[in-house]
Amino acid sequence: MDLEERGRPDFAHRFLNRYLEATGDYAGLQCLPFFRVYRALVRAKVAGIRAAQEEPHDARREAEIRSQYLAFASRASRPRRTQLLLAARCFGSGKTWVSRPC
Repeated sequence: MDLEERGRPDFAHRFLNRYLEATGDYAGLQCLPFFRVYRALVRAKVAGIRAAQEEPHDARREAEIRSQYLAFASRASRPRRTQLLLAARCFGSGKTWVSRPC
């Protein structure tokens, strides 16, 4: 979540792939959307508390930090659009090649 929020989804995906390869916990991927939103909300709360404790108090900065994490949580909680591709042709027509992951 932190890597994605800071504009590095490529690092986030690489980290997740390596974690899954090392642990084999592919079943846990079902919980990933929940935990991304949860961590963003926790970060928003902590960032707000820290900003409120700083001297001098900067209400604008506090609101900006919280809104970044809250915006990420909002984006992460949206349902993802899925697609279904059906491939039916003759043998050797390239179905596997066309349907392979990018």
